Amino acid sequence: MLFKKIFSSIFLCFFIQSSDINSAISNATKEANNDAKLFATFDFMQAMNQLLYGNLDDNERSKLLVKMKKIAQSV
Repeated sequence: MLFKKIFSSIFLCFFIQSSDINSAISNATKEANNDAKLFATFDFMQAMNQLLYGNLDDNERSKLLVKMKKIAQSV
């Protein structure tokens, strides 16, 4: 009987710790996704500035537009 109580207590502690770990992983994943969107937005705005103010030839301009399209689709 005592072994059963000890085992139950240990299992409960591991379960609680596992829950805390899963929560921390979930929060970290959300933060990483938010950061990725933020950096993608920054990259898009930087590309927009290059289009507006840069001295680009047609090849560079088309590459930049392709990059911007990929960024826009990901966000």
